[in-house]
Amino acid sequence: MRRKVALASVIGVLVVTSCGSPSPFPQDGSIPADMVVQLSRSACYGTCPVYGLTVKADGSVSFDGTEYTETIGPANGRIDEDTLKALLQEFKTAKFFELDDEYTSDDCATDHPTVSTALTINGETKEIDHDTGCDAPQELVTLEQRIDEVVGSERWVG
Repeated sequence: MRRKVALASVIGVLVVTSCGSPSPFPQDGSIPADMVVQLSRSACYGTCPVYGLTVKADGSVSFDGTEYTETIGPANGRIDEDTLKALLQEFKTAKFFELDDEYTSDDCATDHPTVSTALTINGETKEIDHDTGCDAPQELVTLEQRIDEVVGSERWVG
C-alpha cells in the first residue's frame, strides 16, 4: 500500500511540474482588471522622440512626451475594448512572458534609443528593455510598433 501511495505522489509531482506555469492570459479573452501596458522610448544621439505611455484595462491611455515630440508633457486618449483585446492577443502570440528581459549589449550600435515594454496581467509583470541597435526577436519589434499604432501615438509624437 505504501508503494502505491509513494508512486501516486511521484506521479502527481511529475504531472504538476511538467505542465509549467500557467499562462497569465485569460482563456476566455477577457481583460483582467489589473492589466497595464507600458511603453517608453529613450533618447538617442539625434532627435529621436522621447516619451512614455500607459494603457490601462479600462482603455484609458496616458502619454507623456519629454523630448522631440509634438506634445511635450501629458496627454490622454482611449482605445476601445475590442482593440485592447486584440492588443493582448498580440502579447500572447508574441509569447511575451517567454522572451528575454533585455536585448542590450555593449556590442550594439550606441546611437539608437532603447524601448522598454511592460505588461502586467493577472498579478504577473514582465518588462523587456530593447536597445534598438541590438538584435531582438521580430515578435518584440512588431509588438513595440503595434502598441504605438493601437494607441495612436503619432498624434502626440508628430
